[in-house]
Amino acid sequence: MVKGKKPKTKSGKREVTLQPQAREALLDQLNFTGKLNETVFHDPHTNKPWKNDQPIRKNVWTPALKRAGIKYRNPYQTRHTFASTLLSRGENPLWVAQQMGHKDWGQIIKIYGQWIPPSK
Repeated sequence: MVKGKKPKTKSGKREVTLQPQAREALLDQLNFTGKLNETVFHDPHTNKPWKNDQPIRKNVWTPALKRAGIKYRNPYQTRHTFASTLLSRGENPLWVAQQMGHKDWGQIIKIYGQWIPPSK
């Protein structure tokens, strides 16, 4: 089984609210692999857990972006999409900062301020 990396900071260890679409995707994947309490994502060629992120990038991530006509983005960039999406739909910036593992909401304002809709 692949072990996750330890967080860099104390704020990196946190509970994140799983968005409905993510929950649905994980349950669909669990139905595919059928192994509760184990690694959910498996290499489809071996039906074993991925050894690290490199084969996923090469065999899944990059081809998916190419098929979608999207310029390559490092998977880490999806955290920015996550934050900007939450803020665009009006979620509380303090809560978003907690979800992102930030100590305070200063980074949220600095990096994602443009995505915070004006108060009504």
